[in-house]
Amino acid sequence: MSIQIQSETKPYGLTVFLKVEPSAVKIEDELQVNADMTFDLIGNLETLDYKIADSKEIIASYER
Repeated sequence: MSIQIQSETKPYGLTVFLKVEPSAVKIEDELQVNADMTFDLIGNLETLDYKIADSKEIIASYER
């Protein structure tokens, strides 16, 4: 897992790169819970993307 912070200009964002297991069913539900907590903890965070580390394919994207 790695992260990329977009903090130079608004909207401030965070991209989380995940190594997803092929058997990861309903990962979107877990990511929604994580996104909610992340927005609560980072007050000026406006966007949050989860991507597959290898392909950079978006798994889920959230906005405040």
